[in-house]
Amino acid sequence: MYKVMVVEDSKPILRNIVNHITAIGRGMKIVQTAADGREALEKLKQNRVDILFTDIRMPFLDGLKLIEEAKKLYSSIKCVIISGYDEFEYAKQAMKLQVAEYLLKPIDIDELKKVTDNLISQLNAAASQEITNILQELVLDKVSTHSEKHSINVSNYSLSLIRTGLLKRGSDAVSISLLRDILNGLDSSEACVLETGFPCEAVVVFNLAGHTYEDICCLQHRLLAGLRVEYSQVNIIVSECLNDIYKLNSQYNNLSNNLSSLVNIGKSLVYMAGSQPELNLAGLHEEASSFQHKLRLLIKNRQNTAFRHELTSCFAKWDKNNYPVIFIKKFVTIILDELHKVFEKPDFDLLTDISTEADRILNGCYSYADIYNNINNYFNSLAHNYYSARKSSADERFEEIDFFIRSKIYDTITLQDISDKFNLSPSYISRLLKLRLNHSPMDYYMKLKMEEAKKLITSNKNILIKDISDLLGFSDQHYFSKVFKAHMGLSPVDFRNVNVKELPPNG
Repeated sequence: MYKVMVVEDSKPILRNIVNHITAIGRGMKIVQTAADGREALEKLKQNRVDILFTDIRMPFLDGLKLIEEAKKLYSSIKCVIISGYDEFEYAKQAMKLQVAEYLLKPIDIDELKKVTDNLISQLNAAASQEITNILQELVLDKVSTHSEKHSINVSNYSLSLIRTGLLKRGSDAVSISLLRDILNGLDSSEACVLETGFPCEAVVVFNLAGHTYEDICCLQHRLLAGLRVEYSQVNIIVSECLNDIYKLNSQYNNLSNNLSSLVNIGKSLVYMAGSQPELNLAGLHEEASSFQHKLRLLIKNRQNTAFRHELTSCFAKWDKNNYPVIFIKKFVTIILDELHKVFEKPDFDLLTDISTEADRILNGCYSYADIYNNINNYFNSLAHNYYSARKSSADERFEEIDFFIRSKIYDTITLQDISDKFNLSPSYISRLLKLRLNHSPMDYYMKLKMEEAKKLITSNKNILIKDISDLLGFSDQHYFSKVFKAHMGLSPVDFRNVNVKELPPNG
């Protein structure tokens, strides 16, 4: 019921206006009257009203000044000017004060009905929006105190939680405006649609005043059908009958957690609060351990085909047993964990939450085939990055080792010296050089020395073989000659005789 005040200095006119408004009804009740603006302002200070009808020309305080002061007290008050003066100047001032309506005396009852209908419509919309705002704060747990300002008259209600996609995070956003349009089309315009802080979830508050709980439950299937036109996967869970609206946040969280334990891949259903998946949790834990052990062996031994076959086999089993997505996520997390262990990602948990990675794999999946493709792509990407990184790292290591060995041609080093220099195992260095050069490190080192010896011999006919041996780090000329002949097919002296005679004199 909206409270109304009428201010008029003529008693007969005041009585006439009061009678008209009372006759119209429409959820309005006259609670105050006054003969002038000053009296009206004092009464407004004591009691708030929703609608103010006032004359303009009155003693002590005119109607325009009264409206100005009333707006200061109650910004949402609706004001209607009733005047015998059809003057443009008054109309302009009234517009500046955001006056709702402007009526002329004598009051026409039909015109008054139009004015009151418009006012009631505005007040109803404002009241509905205020309720929505309060409920929105409640569901987000942003109301610190529940004073009269936040009081809301909802004693019996039911909640529906709508979720698009599989998971609470990362799924496609649900459209609040679409929800409202569907509910309006289902003759549920009074249902209040609220955001939850998660784009893929929305809450609908159904006031049970004038409705049965069974009616609300039946409505959910029609709501789901409407949403399925827009979303590939959407699920709804309906609460029982509730009666404490100030616990809206915890009620929503309970519904959301309940729904997470029920959602199945590729299925869109309506669930009732308290529903539980029929699963043997102990058996599931044992299955997860066995699954993890088997995958570890397959991935570690690079049995890629067997790995993919195992996934396909498990997916078929999970689909047949209707495992909810919360358990599928557990298995996906195991897969990712094992993949990252094998592909040498020890810092994975420090850089990325593995649970978030699992969510990313599952989001947007509407079948087990989708999940398989996402995991397979993830596997391929991880393997590619791993081998690319290893190749890049090996290339850099080889170049560093090769440069070091070349820089020591006029010195003497051992495989252990190279190992100590780069903090790498001798076996790794041997494998690396064997792969790149088809030589062991020391064979390669000696080959470089012999190539350098050949250059020294052919570039200076006067240099002694002993001096070349000393320069290249050989303590024994005889051993140097033996190694040189093994590489070049000739002794150093014979090699000089064959090649140096071709040089110009003093060359």
